[in-house]
Order: sequence, then structure tokens, then C-alpha cells
Amino acid sequence: MIKNYFFTVFAFFILVSPQGLVAQQDSHFALYKYHMHIINPAYTGSQQGAFVNSTFRSQWAGVADAPRIQAISLGIPSNEKRLNYGALFYNDKTFVEQLSRFYANFSYRVPLDTGSDLYLGLSAGGQNFALNFNFLQNVNPLGDQFLNDYSLSIPI
Repeated sequence: MIKNYFFTVFAFFILVSPQGLVAQQDSHFALYKYHMHIINPAYTGSQQGAFVNSTFRSQWAGVADAPRIQAISLGIPSNEKRLNYGALFYNDKTFVEQLSRFYANFSYRVPLDTGSDLYLGLSAGGQNFALNFNFLQNVNPLGDQFLNDYSLSIPI
């Protein structure tokens, strides 16, 4: 009886207070297997050598302001055999929204007794999110006071 009451009160507060819930979605990145650093920075050292990968994807060819994604990643092993460095630049533009990210990746290889390796990774960088409403066609000749360009840069 008490469990049922607690569940009912909890469900009521979740459903009634949506301003307390926040969600976000990362960009759809179909070719992530070529840029695994987006998901896991420890992947930088797993190639055992220097690499450069680039991906350019454009959806809906012929449609103005269709989604476009560009990504360039590189990895460089250091002179010390356990430390690896990498970088990733990622740009996603859809209609009036643009998200650009830059990451510096570091990974450290820890050899295990079983002959396998454990990679530890660290990623640092920043992102810029921008909305550009100049592309919109406004039917009001005076414009819309709420459609102001917006840009936010934050470190990650």
C-alpha cells in the first residue's frame, strides 16, 4: 500500500513538473566508427600509429540549408610508447542551427599481465552553438523581435 502511494506521488510530480526535466540530443553521426574519439577519447591510442580521418556528409542533395556534417580527426603517438595525442574537429549545420566542436584527446596505455592493454582517455575542448535567423523569410515587414541571432561558446 505504501509503495503504491509513493509511486503515485512520484509519478504525479514527474508528469506535472516538466520544467524540471531537461534533455538534449547530440548530432546524428552515421560514420562514427571512423571517429570513435567522439564517443571515447581512449580510442586515440588503439590504432598503434598516426592516422588522419575525415568525413563530409550532406543530406538531401539539392535542398537549401540541408543538414551537413564535417569531421576531421587525427592521432599521433608520442615518443613514449604509452602516451598518445589526438584532435577532433566536428561541425554540424542544419538550417539555422550550427554546432562546432573541437577536442584535444589524450590516451594512456596500461599493459596488463594477460597480454592485453587497457586504455585510459581524457578529452578537453570546447563547443560553439549558433542560431542564425537571417535565412528565415519573415512575413511581417517589421520583423520578429524574438528572432535574434544567438551564439554560445562553452568549454567542455
